[in-house]
Amino acid sequence: MAELEVILKPPEPQAPPPGLGGLLQRLTRQVDLRRLYPKEGFSTLLLLAFGLLSAVWAVQGARWVEDLPPLAEVAIGGLLFGTLLAKTRLPGYLTHPVAVLYGLVITVWGVQSIIRLPTWPERLVDLILRLNYWAYAARTGGINNDPLPFVFMVTALAWFLAYSGAWFVFRRRSVVGAMLPVGVALLFNLRYAPSHLTIYFFMYLFAALLLAMRLNFYVFQRRWDLFGIRYSREMGLTAVPNVALVVAGILTLAAILPASADQTPIAELWNRINSPIQDAQSEFNRLFASLTAKEGTDTAYFGRTLALKGSITLGNRVVLYVFSPRRYYWLGLTYDTYTGQGWLSGERRTVQLAPGNPLTTTVTYKGREEIVEVVRLNAVSSGLVFLGGQGIQFNIPVAVEYDPAAPMLVDLRDRSRDAQLPEGLRSAIAGIRQALSEQLDLGERDQMALVQRLLPPEYVAYGPTIVGGRVVSFLVNLRRPNYMDVAAVRPVGGIRFGQQYSVRASISTATGQDLRRAGTSYPQYITDRYLQLPPNFPPRVRQLAQELTRGLTNNYDKAKAIEAYLQQFPYDTNIPQPPAGRDGVEWFLFELRRGYCDYFASAMAVMLRSIGIPARVAVGYMSGTYNPDIGAYEVRESDAHSWPQVYFPEYGWVDFEPSPRAGAGVPRVESLENTKAAGAATEELPDGPGALRPEEMLPDEGFFGGEFSTTQSDSDLSWGLLVLLVIPVGALVGLGVAGMVWWYRRFAPLDLVSQTYEKVVVLARLAGLRPRPWQTPLEFADRLRAEVGDVSADIETVFGAFVRVRFGRRQLDEAEQARVSVAWGRLRGRIIRRILTRR
Repeated sequence: MAELEVILKPPEPQAPPPGLGGLLQRLTRQVDLRRLYPKEGFSTLLLLAFGLLSAVWAVQGARWVEDLPPLAEVAIGGLLFGTLLAKTRLPGYLTHPVAVLYGLVITVWGVQSIIRLPTWPERLVDLILRLNYWAYAARTGGINNDPLPFVFMVTALAWFLAYSGAWFVFRRRSVVGAMLPVGVALLFNLRYAPSHLTIYFFMYLFAALLLAMRLNFYVFQRRWDLFGIRYSREMGLTAVPNVALVVAGILTLAAILPASADQTPIAELWNRINSPIQDAQSEFNRLFASLTAKEGTDTAYFGRTLALKGSITLGNRVVLYVFSPRRYYWLGLTYDTYTGQGWLSGERRTVQLAPGNPLTTTVTYKGREEIVEVVRLNAVSSGLVFLGGQGIQFNIPVAVEYDPAAPMLVDLRDRSRDAQLPEGLRSAIAGIRQALSEQLDLGERDQMALVQRLLPPEYVAYGPTIVGGRVVSFLVNLRRPNYMDVAAVRPVGGIRFGQQYSVRASISTATGQDLRRAGTSYPQYITDRYLQLPPNFPPRVRQLAQELTRGLTNNYDKAKAIEAYLQQFPYDTNIPQPPAGRDGVEWFLFELRRGYCDYFASAMAVMLRSIGIPARVAVGYMSGTYNPDIGAYEVRESDAHSWPQVYFPEYGWVDFEPSPRAGAGVPRVESLENTKAAGAATEELPDGPGALRPEEMLPDEGFFGGEFSTTQSDSDLSWGLLVLLVIPVGALVGLGVAGMVWWYRRFAPLDLVSQTYEKVVVLARLAGLRPRPWQTPLEFADRLRAEVGDVSADIETVFGAFVRVRFGRRQLDEAEQARVSVAWGRLRGRIIRRILTRR
């Protein structure tokens, strides 16, 4: 017995020798070339490649940048490389580092080929330096307008998605792991890309569903082989056309179904996920400011970054309906920090307001008028409250973001610094100096109590500096936020399609004469924040601003001079990307000399800051087109706009328009002045929903309830009814055609008698008469005679012929085959009636 075990036992493989040779021998054993053949079938590899290339073609079609490496070749290389490594027996902790290193080499090779330098060492150094600059901008919160880092990351992503897709399919047998990351990347691309590229998403879905079918069938094949179950090896190939037809029908139905943005479940889901998407989009815009693929602008576009970039294309969809007694800008948010490549929102604080609660303020500005506005959202969702002027009260819960006032230093020993303090605070400081000099016996705590008692009630004192037991300086700040310095208003929970809200807002009615008399006594918290410029600010921008304002004695005339100068530049949305590392405003003013609103607003704000006038950039929408039928302004995507706001002491923020774009929205200050002088109100609208008085603030349930709607034409209604009729009929026809193709392909390989028998079995199952596992064909025939009846002779003909052919090895003549066909026709009709009348 022992000898028999020795004979039957396979010989032990010889251990490889130690050292490098032994390691290579072990690796050779693991890399068995016979394993490299894709047992899953080459169709699996082709479907995976088609799904990957759909995403690659979508990225190339979006034209994010002018030059891209050969992404399709990179993806195919990653797919083949991943397939080879997945087919080996090498573990992932060995293959993945190799893939990372090799993918990095391929990525660098692809990206350096588009760098316009003569030698590859120069191109490599340039790539490293530009990636390092991008990393610095990402780390420090700056804005990057160099497209090369994006090209590098897209190329690397194409390689690694292809490699991981091959690994998941051929090693893990997981379609989800392979195709889900590709789908996420594709959807992110389509969110910004032109709408005609949506076809690539359907191509991706088609490949993904077919790949899932093919891989699932391969898993079943392995199980059938394991248990010795006989099946046709061509089954997988014959099933592919049927599945492809069904998948194509599903995708076609999904494409033609009418989509409505106001579907409540979809809108609610979108509102939940929109906030993190907006935050990610803001970071994406900051780090890749050079990209130009976005087709249109919607309410989610306005983020915490405003980058100066290349060409843009605006859509024409209506996004807002605004009921207002005044034609105005519809403000979204403001920016305060200029980086040279765009604008950022600085440190912000937030206060939440319940519906109907006014935003308390400690500063009252002159030349303001309060109005009530009603805004109805016509986009998918919005993370911003758009309004004309500065909001005071809302009928929905909101979170108000405001610029925190920087603390002001009061130096009791240096009277010259009092000029930087607000006018209402200077006289109080003089009284504090006098009181402290007269009461020398007070302790430190009592001195600060006296300071606080003599300050205006809207200010608070803290952080004293004590020298010799005496308070020599302290910090002062506002107790509550100043609503005129609001940076953004965000709805709590978002605003969905069709929802509307009302706002009590304050708009400026100051005339040119008012602003000329405003002076230059800016609060310190204004100058600290709104005179900021980057350290490497180009001096010739300041020189140009000084030349334009030379001889002017007030800040209003200086602002108007710069505004008039910029209005001479052509308005153009088709412009090149600013050169990497260049200041965007300098490039616009001295080289490009044309552009769109972001450049005009930035140039005016930066030039004003350079000569000591506080300014910031606001974004939102122009007024839009007034529709007298509904008494509201229709605001479209193409009305998206940016403009500068200039601060005037005692009057707050005033809008200016340096862009030559027609219909920008806000009435010129001088036109308001002329209007007041003439005693007319040309900007007033007819009585309507916008003509509400401030005391008529709307309740939380909104305005008009469900009465407001845009008119639907008869042709639109007819098309809707036609679609509702065509879709179910088309679906039934498609299912019928698919069923007929399936029926034909299922029985085509069989002879006439076997076809007839199998068709009887299929129909019997649908009638609830499936054959039992232990029944012979004749026993099954007896059961059919008992259940169906009236066709006993036909059952005898069909089943008798089947037994003779299958088990008797007989061949039927033409007469017998004809009798079987006639019997099948009568038997088929009887079983179908049984199916239809089954309960």
